[in-house]
Amino acid sequence: MNSLRLTPTPQGTLLAVKVHPQSRRTGVLGIHNGRLRVGVGAAAQKGQANRAAQRLLAQVLQVASSQVELVHGSASREKEFLVHGLSPQQVWQRVGPLLQRFSK
Repeated sequence: MNSLRLTPTPQGTLLAVKVHPQSRRTGVLGIHNGRLRVGVGAAAQKGQANRAAQRLLAQVLQVASSQVELVHGSASREKEFLVHGLSPQQVWQRVGPLLQRFSK
């Protein structure tokens, strides 16, 4: 699973993420220090970037937004999202192909 930090839980998978608010490029930007790097256009104000990151992750993982829950880091760029109902292997299968463009 490369270096992406995916932690199994009874509810699903804990996914470590680094969010880049007000990014010119939105979407998956790669992996850094075990965290999935994502860019969102929303500002880091009043939870806007958190909600945008949640929607982006739901889209990438092909699940409903309600299945992606921010559990740590609401005021930080480094966050942990709980993806309900998916195993670490399922998360990797959905994220891995997007990361191929970053590997050489």
